[in-house]
Amino acid sequence: MVTPRWGLAGFAGIGKAADGFDALQDAETVWNAGGGFRYLTAREFGLQMGVDVARGPEEWAIYVVFGNSWF
Repeated sequence: MVTPRWGLAGFAGIGKAADGFDALQDAETVWNAGGGFRYLTAREFGLQMGVDVARGPEEWAIYVVFGNSWF
């Protein structure tokens, strides 16, 4: 948390997907990374709002976030 109501988020990931375990070794490895901010809208319920910007191997994405991911 940057302040009691404002926070920053960062994330990254890497992985593979395939139809079965045998094909997993030959599957392409892909990645993503991004960051964003959160604003605590309702302290009593832990509800947050925010925006994330992410980049994957092919394109950029923007996500609007509302809710509570972690209890």
